[in-house]
Amino acid sequence: VFSKAFTEKNVMNIKVPEGYALEHLPDNVSIDTAFSSYSVTYSENGGTVTVTEVLSVRKCTVPAAEYASYRQFVNAYSKASQTKLVLRPVWRGCRRTYFAAF
Repeated sequence: VFSKAFTEKNVMNIKVPEGYALEHLPDNVSIDTAFSSYSVTYSENGGTVTVTEVLSVRKCTVPAAEYASYRQFVNAYSKASQTKLVLRPVWRGCRRTYFAAF
């Protein structure tokens, strides 16, 4: 599946615009299998949301007998990595909701 084992870490700092607030912080996710692991953590400090993702691939090929488990990992990774931050205005009592994808 991959040419070599690797670990990749991405850290994103997202500033919440003035006049908006984060609706809620998404849940942290951790997925660990024999061939790969993925984690994403969310934290908020002073109007900045920090998103930290770590993907590690330990095995470069997946035996046919483990393919179903591999697909489960890929599906869970795909879902977790597409989480959106939901922002809402904090002025004039407006309850509209806006989505910010990262």
